[in-house]
Amino acid sequence: MGDVLRAFDQRQDKTIDVGDVGLVFRAMGIQIGESDLSDLVNELVKEPGGMAIHIQHLAPRLLAAVDEKRWRPVDGATLELAFLSLEALDNPALFHPEQQQGLAIQQPLLTRERLEHYMQNMGEPLTAHEMRDMLAHMAVGKSGVVEWRAYVRELLESWGGDEGALAGKD
Repeated sequence: MGDVLRAFDQRQDKTIDVGDVGLVFRAMGIQIGESDLSDLVNELVKEPGGMAIHIQHLAPRLLAAVDEKRWRPVDGATLELAFLSLEALDNPALFHPEQQQGLAIQQPLLTRERLEHYMQNMGEPLTAHEMRDMLAHMAVGKSGVVEWRAYVRELLESWGGDEGALAGKD
């Protein structure tokens, strides 16, 4: 945990910028939701209008989250299904074999543009900061198609998770 906190202490003054707190949790394999993150940041910012949280206040919350197994990451199969579902939004026949007869089914491809739209407008929307961070780790081909399977593998590896659900699929 100390290495993660030091990596995000950009000014080396034992503080973490409020915009990076979610990234700190995610670097520790803790998938905290936006509303919980917002509540936590509001509680830990000690100065009105403050833009940083002191590590001594954040560290106990990280330890508690790890000990209590709160906000744990999802497994690879669930992540894969989520991305496949996004692909199916543009091609619903993929998930309805009875509708496939006589239809030209497109190769399921999720473009960066569509991914950004879905991630910012469906469910719990990602912030611009979270969207930039996700896209920074996601390969995008010349045609704009995102390589989400490689991204999921990278996430699972960073969390120490099981990649079995994605094995052999590219």
